[in-house]
Amino acid sequence: MGAGESAMKILPAFGQRLMKRRFAGWHPLYVALVVGEDWSAFAQEPFVGELACIAIKPRDMKPGGGTLDLRCVAGAAVTVFDQVGAAGELDAPVGGAGDAVVMTVEQQAGRAPFFYLLRDVAEWSGPLEFVTAAAVYDVPPGKPPYRVSAPLYAFECKLADPGRAWPWWWPESLDKAHAEKISAWCEAARARAAGATSRRRAA
Repeated sequence: MGAGESAMKILPAFGQRLMKRRFAGWHPLYVALVVGEDWSAFAQEPFVGELACIAIKPRDMKPGGGTLDLRCVAGAAVTVFDQVGAAGELDAPVGGAGDAVVMTVEQQAGRAPFFYLLRDVAEWSGPLEFVTAAAVYDVPPGKPPYRVSAPLYAFECKLADPGRAWPWWWPESLDKAHAEKISAWCEAARARAAGATSRRRAA
């Protein structure tokens, strides 16, 4: 990505602060990307331990994607917390692994900005999952909404397609590239865990 191209894109809230920390040598293992209007849970301190929190407003998601500068999540495991339920609806809930009710192509198209966001995040991230508002799920009272693996959900969309085609927001080329990023993240996580263990033993 050239400097001119990145300059035209929008950094998520707290993204600039995260980039400065990364340039200084701190790289989070995990990033929470909140899509919504309420950032109060982490607005005072978006960086805790191995976790960084960033956010965008729903209006920042555009049809076709490509409007956000997401380099700040490079190599991290990302969970997209969707506060407005853009990835599902009452009669088409998305569940956990093995429980997902796959949306039709038309339903996916009706939420194109959100699915394009997943695609754009996956171009930079390691493991990627999403959580939509509890109201879009058949979730028992008192239970949290499901976390859904984006590549797993994309694969289930592929299986549900009569022609076994990958969904438009997750092409096969992205699936292969993202799998490599997941492997790299796993290696990095293991290396950090080993380093932490060594430091504890040496203390």
